[in-house]
Amino acid sequence: MTCSRARMLALLCATATMAFATNATAQTNTEIFQNFQWNFSTPGARANGMGRAFIGLADDATAAVANPAGLRNLTKPQVYVEYKNTNLRNPRLAGQNSILTGATTNFGDDVNMLSFFSVGAPIGKRVTVSFTRHEFLNYQESFDFGPRNETDQATAGVGFFPVHANSDFTAASYAGTIAATVAKNLRVGVTIAANRLSAKSDLLRTNCTPASCAGAAIDNGVPVNEAVIADQSASAASATVGVLYNVNDMIAVGATYASGPAFKLSEDFVGFVNGNPSSFCKSGAVQPCPDPLFPQNLTLHVPSRFGAGFSVRPQDRLLATFDVVHVMYSDLMKDFIVTTNLTTLQPSNFTVRDVTEVHLGGEYNLLTGMHPVYVRGGLFTNPDHPLTFVPSSNLSAHLISSQNDSFNALPVQTKVFGTVGVGVVLQQRFQIDAAYVGSKEFVLSAAARF
Repeated sequence: MTCSRARMLALLCATATMAFATNATAQTNTEIFQNFQWNFSTPGARANGMGRAFIGLADDATAAVANPAGLRNLTKPQVYVEYKNTNLRNPRLAGQNSILTGATTNFGDDVNMLSFFSVGAPIGKRVTVSFTRHEFLNYQESFDFGPRNETDQATAGVGFFPVHANSDFTAASYAGTIAATVAKNLRVGVTIAANRLSAKSDLLRTNCTPASCAGAAIDNGVPVNEAVIADQSASAASATVGVLYNVNDMIAVGATYASGPAFKLSEDFVGFVNGNPSSFCKSGAVQPCPDPLFPQNLTLHVPSRFGAGFSVRPQDRLLATFDVVHVMYSDLMKDFIVTTNLTTLQPSNFTVRDVTEVHLGGEYNLLTGMHPVYVRGGLFTNPDHPLTFVPSSNLSAHLISSQNDSFNALPVQTKVFGTVGVGVVLQQRFQIDAAYVGSKEFVLSAAARF
């Protein structure tokens, strides 16, 4: 993190422990995880085109994720597949004076994936089952920070070490869903999933000249310390339950709860001497030298979520949907472990807030006949949920300032994105849908009914 002329402690530039946003033992305080981008949107181009509001509708195979009770809407066997392109852009304070000015640099990558596949069918008159594969996380990012100035002007020559980082996290669920009609207008459903996470990340801090990391300092590429999650994978179970009630022919209401899996990983940390011993790298030690507290076992807790919504069909050709979803990002703080040697920093000095998202949208049957065409649009909110530093009275003024610079410098905002979509049904058996989401995501899905 930050280093003074004495370079303070090498571990002040290090890590805490990771959590998977939806997981790891906590969320690490390395820059990789400060604003990790999870995508909990329901699959399907139709839902995405309608502002991602689908809990109170859930009338296709994606109900296994959005609201399992809605799977009872399948009247025939169905095969469903989705392709998604996501343009990941994560704003970071990367420039020399970025903390002072607030100027951000976007990092990220274009990610292409076959994100959803499902086979479902009704069994008798009251039960429907399906098997799905849903890739709910595909996050890839590389970024570089040069030496950055702190805002604390009371301590001359203080700045942050340069950072070179990359990460690659993918996670998919393999799930079975069963939905049943329990009363005339009431349906319930449950999805049980086996989840698989693949994870790797590498964050290297290097030295800079002059001795302090401030002013016109230049990254000299000499390693200081490195936090590594080696290429590894983990498995965990999760469940989603849902209910859907048809008030009448026009209105339906639904609710759902999804428990997040908890993935167990391991993170390692090494320090480099280079003439400046850290608390665990003694003079003359072999480089790199391991921290005796590492490797640390991590439990990445994916946030649980619950939501409710309704759909209204005022006429045959018009549909409106509305959802509210609460995401418990505070789950990321479970089992939080601070791994720096600054014993004054405690897990209570870090937090991640829960957020509530609002989704609304609609669909209009533009063309009827043998090949109906639908147009869609919507809006949804996306509140920021960064790892945040919480000061305490036992911390020094400079440490509070540096931690605020690291975790609290960016404004916490609620972004609003628009969505548009189109769909066509071919001879009542095949349906193709496409959607564009304002957060720079394109979704294409296809369904076949037999």
